[in-house]
Amino acid sequence: MRFELRSTTAEDAATVERLYNSNPEFLYHHLDRDSIDAAFVENEIRSMRAMGFESRLIVFDHQEIGSVEYKMGEQVYLSILLLDKAKQRRGLGQAVYQFLEQEFALLGASSIRIDVAFDYEENPIGFWQRQGFEIIEKIVPNWCGKTFQAYKMEKKIGEQR
Repeated sequence: MRFELRSTTAEDAATVERLYNSNPEFLYHHLDRDSIDAAFVENEIRSMRAMGFESRLIVFDHQEIGSVEYKMGEQVYLSILLLDKAKQRRGLGQAVYQFLEQEFALLGASSIRIDVAFDYEENPIGFWQRQGFEIIEKIVPNWCGKTFQAYKMEKKIGEQR
């Protein structure tokens, strides 16, 4: 599979809004709402960039299928990896993650950190463990004023389970 990462701009707000809104359970458990609007997206992109994060659209077969936000360093902090709900459970998530891991390795990273909410039934903990991530500790992140239970998880790039 061939993926591309394209820098997210203000003109992409409607696309990112569509991707987020296709995942209402994610939004509910992370933000206490089941949808967001373009203004939320524009503010999120702006504030994440101010903190040193990259915002990218994931393109596959000329379609924007996901959104990713990350902060590069020796340890990449992968803040968001979100796929269109209609594209999930088809192996694309694993393929996208493998693509991202390769890209991060090429940029000099040696490990990846993620924070994964676990306080809801359809949480993605199992997905991340299958990608080789290990739980480091329980944390309570705050996103836009909403706190939730999560695990800090890490993986050394190139390690398989």
